[in-house]
Amino acid sequence: MASDRKRALLEAADWYTRIIEGDDPDLDGRFHDWLDADPLHAESWRDILRTGRSLARLEPTTSAQWVQGRAAPAGEARAAPPPRRRAGRRFSLSPSRLPFNGKRLLAGAAAACAVFAFAPDAIIWWQADQTSRAGEVRALALADGTKVDLGPASAIAIDYEGGRRNVRLLAGQAWFEVAHDPARPFRVESDNARVTVLGTGFDVRMTGGATDVSVAHGRVRLESLPDTKQTRELTAGEWASIAPDVRERHGAASVPLLGLWRRGELVARGETLGNVIEQIRPWYRGRILVLDSSLAAVPVTGIFKASDPLRAICNLVEPHGGRVATVTPWLIVVTKG
Repeated sequence: MASDRKRALLEAADWYTRIIEGDDPDLDGRFHDWLDADPLHAESWRDILRTGRSLARLEPTTSAQWVQGRAAPAGEARAAPPPRRRAGRRFSLSPSRLPFNGKRLLAGAAAACAVFAFAPDAIIWWQADQTSRAGEVRALALADGTKVDLGPASAIAIDYEGGRRNVRLLAGQAWFEVAHDPARPFRVESDNARVTVLGTGFDVRMTGGATDVSVAHGRVRLESLPDTKQTRELTAGEWASIAPDVRERHGAASVPLLGLWRRGELVARGETLGNVIEQIRPWYRGRILVLDSSLAAVPVTGIFKASDPLRAICNLVEPHGGRVATVTPWLIVVTKG
């Protein structure tokens, strides 16, 4: 369970902090009792230890994690095994030159990096009726027969009370195949847009403050929120994007290419490299940093396997002189070569 994983990571981070800071003579025994109590504890300890070491050195734990022109293959870097019982052995996890405040910062940073991958925004996930994990696509069936494919790292709230058919996209992306019911219009809302349909197949995505809508078949009405000043009807093969303080954009789309993300693929047609990476982010359980603005602005075209985010990023940036490095299991850094 994700909650058990998060709990184990938080406990491991707490042990990491105590070991760095403390001189408790009983710490060794109590730590190993905790470590042996659950296999998840050992796994979480390895994650915290690996992250802490990477942060302390400000470089990868092994040189194999930096590869010229491409990322190291997944699973290539090995974490150090958890420490085992040895009489009289003391821990040596923290850099001896770090001051006390620096040790606390290192421990806190290690905890934050590790927990980041397993702790989505609490407020959004508390509001949601259905959610998905990073890299996961979920197929859902609503009470009226409407089918929903929920994209990775996404969340929706469902309101079918009093004859309504309202869905709120709280995060990420979703594809809807709407059951026809003229008496009950189907509506999807995001932070800044509303889509109203009677029966259709369409895609709604929230990214970078914008709401993008693409229609595969049928017809929808797209309205800006909260003022509804921007309104547009879309039919099959059309798309539109609404963003705060930006004029609505729209255009034609190739219907066969719509919704390929449901198979883990992303289609880019003259989009900036940075925007495509934004679309890859939900497939990766961690952070992706692009450190060169000129590289991020390069226009790209192609189909990329988002379900394998590391490979997708390599294929995306290498033709344009980019380099990819995995610093921890939760951090990919993209630079200009």
